[in-house]
Amino acid sequence: MDITPELQQAYRKAATLMYPDRATTDRERERRTALMMEVNRACEHDGQKAIGKLIAEYGQDPEPIAGADIASRLVKAISRIAHLRRRLAECSPQSEFFELKLVSDDPDAIGGDPLGDLACQLLQALSERRIRLGTIRQDYAI
Repeated sequence: MDITPELQQAYRKAATLMYPDRATTDRERERRTALMMEVNRACEHDGQKAIGKLIAEYGQDPEPIAGADIASRLVKAISRIAHLRRRLAECSPQSEFFELKLVSDDPDAIGGDPLGDLACQLLQALSERRIRLGTIRQDYAI
């Protein structure tokens, strides 16, 4: 593949963002190393568009969000959901992931409302326990 000035510019931008030596933790260094391997592969085979896509994904990746507090965990969860939605939107209609997307888009496809079904089961079990408790209380009230 020819190395154009645009490809060089895209590579430099990706390297500036993802270079492993800029990581602050070992986990982040490993992640950045893997990303740079993808950038190198994209530079050799796929070109500028692939590098641009990797840059966009890196900017939207939830992994670098740090913190164990509720707000950080919530932001990370929301980012992960958005990331997965973007990835699902890119799936081809022939893939298993596309079928999963269709099922997740239509809750009736999996048999209705699983959380509602669980709630009904819990209410039924609770009702049965109350009846049993009432019976036990009557037996010991003698």
